[in-house]
Amino acid sequence: MVSPSWRNGEGDVSARIRALDGSSDVEERTPLLPITPTALDILLGLPAPALLLWGPAGVVLYNDACAAFIGQLHPGLLGSSVLQAWPEEREIYARALELGLRGESLVAKNRELWLERGGQRQCVRVDLTSSPVRDAGGKPAGVLVSLNERPERVGAAADAALASAEQEWARALSEVPVGLLVVEGPDHVIRFVNPAYRGIFGDRPLEGRPLREAFPELKGSSALELPEQVYRTGDMLRATGLGFTLDRHGDGSREQGFFDVVWSALRDAEDRITGLLAVTIDVTEQVRERERLEAQRHESEAARIELDQAYAELATRSAKRTVELARTNAVLGRTNTVLAAEIAQRMRAERNRTELLRQLTSAQEDEQRRIARDLHDQVGQTLTVLTLAVRALRDSGPLPPAAVASLADVQRVADDLGREVHGLAVRLRPTALDDIGLHAALGQLVGEWSARTNVHVDLQISDLDQERLPPDVETALFRIVQEALTNVARHARAQHVSVVVQQHEGNAIAVVEDDGVGWNPVRGGNGRLGLVGMRERVTLAGGRLDIESAPGEGTTVIARVPLAPPEAPPPEEGAPRGELKRS
Repeated sequence: MVSPSWRNGEGDVSARIRALDGSSDVEERTPLLPITPTALDILLGLPAPALLLWGPAGVVLYNDACAAFIGQLHPGLLGSSVLQAWPEEREIYARALELGLRGESLVAKNRELWLERGGQRQCVRVDLTSSPVRDAGGKPAGVLVSLNERPERVGAAADAALASAEQEWARALSEVPVGLLVVEGPDHVIRFVNPAYRGIFGDRPLEGRPLREAFPELKGSSALELPEQVYRTGDMLRATGLGFTLDRHGDGSREQGFFDVVWSALRDAEDRITGLLAVTIDVTEQVRERERLEAQRHESEAARIELDQAYAELATRSAKRTVELARTNAVLGRTNTVLAAEIAQRMRAERNRTELLRQLTSAQEDEQRRIARDLHDQVGQTLTVLTLAVRALRDSGPLPPAAVASLADVQRVADDLGREVHGLAVRLRPTALDDIGLHAALGQLVGEWSARTNVHVDLQISDLDQERLPPDVETALFRIVQEALTNVARHARAQHVSVVVQQHEGNAIAVVEDDGVGWNPVRGGNGRLGLVGMRERVTLAGGRLDIESAPGEGTTVIARVPLAPPEAPPPEEGAPRGELKRS
């Protein structure tokens, strides 16, 4: 099994490699940064003794099994050049480095190694196998060397021990994530494949069969010519994106695949080629993706050409349109000048109309105030005198029954007339609005309206007790509530009405809500004089009126009036000036 990452491993060698990686002694140690973490993980995960020789100098890293195997050479050999630190075996390791950096492998059977173990110099026999290790760019940069010690016993026991060691090494290679294939002899008889290789080429019988028999569907293809060439020349060959069809499932169906394959020669101690090692990576998905991207690139290029043509055509048409637009802009410029003058004139007229409406509204309020005062002072006094005269005549002495009845009728008519005159005066201009403010005036208005219509009214007034609002604001809110209640009495058939008046964020807000029959503001109602009057009052005060209603859901009138309305602009030339006076 492959060990955890060497940066987190718990073994003694892992700790020493971490310390070596952080060493600043550049004269004695070679920085390990170019070595890929994957290569270190494979090395440290192997159960049998193994060394990793990196670079032309053969900087040595090894696993815990090798640390025990090399005896006194540990830990001084770690991070040093194998050619200098192990001079007795300089020849074999120099040969392994030479072949490995060319991408080739080496097999040396029954090789003698001299080691210091337990204070004694010993000669051990090993089977040495080396294979190239590639850097992050895919180039051979080092050599992975495995050492299988041959026991000194003879006979069946020795053979069994040797077979066990070879099995242990084969098991370790089975964990390598890329496809590995080992063939022997000129017929390329398959001796070893790892699970990753079977995963690529399917579950078919391979061991003990020549390549041509194991892969009959590759007959005549270049895939079988590569091992022939490597076996003949000894040179490593690498094929990138090699494509051929395979029967992966053994059912006769074939599918195309693409593979990166590296063939390298395996040599014995006398430098004779005894077999081949193939490292295979399935790159079918990557090739498909490249083909898809290439197709997209061609489509994009065709689209770009089409767009360039469309752009050229558009540029021609744009030049023509530019000339036409220039002529049109000249006409529009003259037209805009006329329109601007007309808009300015209409804006002046609208300002003049607004100012006139403001003056008319002020004059109307003044006139209503005067009429209310006259009704209260003159007509009210006359009715009071009439009432006193009727009472004096009734109390002057015995009268005929008919006269008494007539006087009672006169008294009743005078009282009714007094109440009607008082109500009319209040509706025209309640004295409470001028004397003590909006709060009291609204209370009087709501009370009298509820008594007259028999509709319950819930009046809520907040934030209006501290100081009086501006007169124009008080008048506008009072009239809006008064007109809204009038509309409720005429149209709503409501059972309950809520009136809320308050200040909020610099605005005085009045809300009148009823539970009546409601109506559709979109279809009708905008032409009603009451609504028109309310909108004009709110607009003149610089505010906004919103009406929310729907059939069967009642009506809500919301008026927002700023407490400090914007100053009216001065009237234009020819506009009415001054105040409207009652003649």
